[in-house]
Parts: sequence; structure tokens; C-alpha cells
Amino acid sequence: MRLVTYRSTVEAAARLGAVVDDLVVDVEEVGKHAGVSLPSSMLDFIDLGPPALAALKKILNGGKDHWPVGAALPLANVRLLAPIPRPRKNIFGIGLNYVIATGTPEGVGARRSPQEWLWPGDVVEAEVTGIGRLRHPVVAI
Repeated sequence: MRLVTYRSTVEAAARLGAVVDDLVVDVEEVGKHAGVSLPSSMLDFIDLGPPALAALKKILNGGKDHWPVGAALPLANVRLLAPIPRPRKNIFGIGLNYVIATGTPEGVGARRSPQEWLWPGDVVEAEVTGIGRLRHPVVAI
């Protein structure tokens, strides 16, 4: 599942959708149908946090026969927009191939004596509580 902001027609308001297979499912509509209050915008969805994501996953995992008629549109028939058209100052996004450079803290390999480096077979892990863990094995190229 991937969350997107979309428009079904040029005149339509921007809506929050979830891409499932080749369909864009209207988040607010499937929520109403399931008796769950879910928003129509990405910012409002972010504000609701992990409980909203869990509720949406549960609804979508229930199967397409539980979605209301008209709540899912073919991906090819909608226009995808910027995920957050007007972000607040306290929201930022990191896309593919972005790097956050924070400098070199004390204790890293280049500043040790003797120096230490990553070698094939080593594993680098980064974790954000509540979001997940990235695990990258070091390989020779």
C-alpha cells in the first residue's frame, strides 16, 4: 500500500488515496463505509498517526468486496499530486536518493587510532521506533 494525494477530475478536490494493485482507493470513503473516521488529506492522516494507518490497513486487507462502490478508481484514470500540496513548517519529507549529512561524530572509524572501516560481510542497521529498521549488508563491488 502506498498513500497518495490525487484528483479524479480536473475540477475535483484533492483527496487522500491508497494505491492497492492498480487502483487508487479513497481513504475517507472506505473509512466511512467501515464506520471509521479517516481524513481526506495527507496532513490530517499524518496527524492521526499510527492508529489511522492500522485502521486503514485493516480495512484494505478486508478485501475489495468490502469497499463501497466507486471508492476505487483505476490508477491510470486519476492525476497524482504532490503528497502534501501545502506543507506546514513542522513537516518535511525525505524522498528516494536523499542524504541527510550530519557531520562525522567522535568515535567513528576514520577518527580512531588505528582507523576502522566497513568490510564485506559487515552490516549497518538504522532503526526508528514505531516505523521500522533498515539493514544493509556491506558487499564488495
